[in-house]
Amino acid sequence: MRLAIRKVGVLLGIFLALTAWGGTGAFPRWEEPPVLLAELHPVRTPTLSRTGTYELRLRSVDGKAHRLLVRWRSNRSLRAFPETQQLYLPAGEIVSVRVSASVHRSGDHALIADLFLLEGKERYLLRVGRFLRVTESGVQESALPFPRDPTWIPPLERTLLRGRMAAPGEPMSLSGTLVYFDDLIGEELPVRRATVELREILPAGNFQIETTVQTTETDAQGRFRFLDVPTVAEDGSPRRYRIVASLNNSLLLVMDRFGRTYAVGTDEIVAAPGSFEYRLRWGPEDPGYMAAHVFLTVLDAAEFLERELGFVRRKLPVEYPTGRGATFYQWSSRNGEINAEVIYILFDHTGRREPVLHEYGHAVATAVYGYNSHALPQPQYQGPHSFHTVSDEGFALQEGWAEWFAALVDDSALNAKSYTNADLPNIETNAWWTGRIEGNGSNRRGEIVEGAVASVLWDLVDTPLSLDTTPGEDDDPIVGMLPTLWGLFEELRPQTILTVRDVWYERRLPQWWEVLEIFATHGMALEGIAPPEYRFTVSLHAGPNLLHVPLKVEGLLRMSDLYEVLGGAETVNALIALNSEGKFQAYTGGEANDLALEDGPAVIAVMKQAREVTFVGTALPAQVPIRRGLNLIGVPLTGGISMLSQLKALSDRIALIVYEQGGRFRAYPPLETSVVGGKAYLIVATGDALLNFSGLPWGEEP
Repeated sequence: MRLAIRKVGVLLGIFLALTAWGGTGAFPRWEEPPVLLAELHPVRTPTLSRTGTYELRLRSVDGKAHRLLVRWRSNRSLRAFPETQQLYLPAGEIVSVRVSASVHRSGDHALIADLFLLEGKERYLLRVGRFLRVTESGVQESALPFPRDPTWIPPLERTLLRGRMAAPGEPMSLSGTLVYFDDLIGEELPVRRATVELREILPAGNFQIETTVQTTETDAQGRFRFLDVPTVAEDGSPRRYRIVASLNNSLLLVMDRFGRTYAVGTDEIVAAPGSFEYRLRWGPEDPGYMAAHVFLTVLDAAEFLERELGFVRRKLPVEYPTGRGATFYQWSSRNGEINAEVIYILFDHTGRREPVLHEYGHAVATAVYGYNSHALPQPQYQGPHSFHTVSDEGFALQEGWAEWFAALVDDSALNAKSYTNADLPNIETNAWWTGRIEGNGSNRRGEIVEGAVASVLWDLVDTPLSLDTTPGEDDDPIVGMLPTLWGLFEELRPQTILTVRDVWYERRLPQWWEVLEIFATHGMALEGIAPPEYRFTVSLHAGPNLLHVPLKVEGLLRMSDLYEVLGGAETVNALIALNSEGKFQAYTGGEANDLALEDGPAVIAVMKQAREVTFVGTALPAQVPIRRGLNLIGVPLTGGISMLSQLKALSDRIALIVYEQGGRFRAYPPLETSVVGGKAYLIVATGDALLNFSGLPWGEEP
């Protein structure tokens, strides 16, 4: 039997249907590299008089076997047994597990299965569920929540926490907190920036109406407050109020699949002088309580843009959980002007940040491109996709932007963690541009692979503080170029990522050569461009010097070449370097011991007399390998490492650093000193490591 979740054809059908009319556009579904398919079926539906059984069917689709944990969740009126199950899922096979479920009263109930991968560290994958509406006469059953009906759903929690009466005639103050229960972490969390209305209840003939008299937003702790609330109506009777909080503000609203904004309110409050505090809560009794997680995730992204870039896009509705079969972003337009947008989030993606941030990234791109459908990239590819999918330039930019955005908001390269290995590959460390996850594909055009586009954008803006597999390090020399990059997108509205590359080069924007190297790393080299040259002068004194050539100098290939550059036998006693076995070897001229040199060589130069030498060359690589034992290296870039303590902090395998000062050798620890261009350092390492540097080349451009 075919599994219904994550069918490849679902989104393709939706996409073709939506784009058949030129005024509507939908981005293909957010499709992570699949690990497994899952669906939950009733074997015997529970009723008030009998226990039921559900079957969870699972199939591995990534060609691997997996160990899984199934955690069953239900509300207080439905019980599932067992509560947890561990199972082994062979590659390509279907495995079924069953759970018993019993209900104890009429109403709406939910049975939820959360699936976790048990390989290395426990990792949440997805959620599947079934929903029941139980009455004395029977049961309705669905894969999505039923529309809210007070007949079947118990009231949301709205509790009077405390009250203090005051003297007659004094006004009333009303305050409280808005929270939701996040079942994935098992904690209550505040809901910030939700709209809270104080509504007065007024008679209207045989009916009554509610009119909003004050509006506020919850703060970072989910708190709200209304002051100086009148207590007495014109006829002398007590006024009546209600407090209503909703997942709605100037940036977004979250609604259910029936178009109703999520809201929770108090019962009628009969006004009385004093102060009263309420607690409003979404919890497991309400099928849509995790909508607050979606609300806060989008809010995180919107606030990030406002804080970092002063960028605010217009209000956006989000539907959760959607019944449209996919997580995607859709817009409609008239004469190219986009006038309606919505994000749809699947129930499967409950509690997940990456799919929500990905789709919001699409919506942000729409704003950056001026809400103009004609200005957006125009992709031709229409199929399901993943990080390594080979498509076309428009599609790769469109989807690569969204994948980058999901990493950008959380400053985490690991937001590509949909793979079985939660850390690799990631936005920073991959070779997706080849068209294969393993990096061994035949594609050579990175601009048509969305993961390569995402990685280029990431490398332009990440910093050593960004979350990746090597904390405290950045694998490229570019740090914090987000404002420059964002400005280019707003100005150029590019149809391909190559436009960004070319303009960066043509305008000689900061670190243009390093930027071109990032593009080249991901299969987007700009051919025929020579790296810029730099000039750096090294001062050597008579006696031993720890010398590092801080540039890549053409023709500096062997010890004999460096010997002649430093003045030959007239000024040099000896050059001492480490050979391939990690042993010191001296060169004094001639052919003996004429070792080959790497770019940016580091040596002990024993000088007969003082001498200044100017080197002209290009930038060195930002990564320097060290091996167990002795290493003689230099710092290839300036600006990232300024003290020896920072150099040692690059790897826990660095045990000791020896430096030269005035012809004397000293050690760190304990003796601290500045890192200087042109100086070499003798490092004692306890194991192999790769040191990652950031900053600019030493010296100035000629």
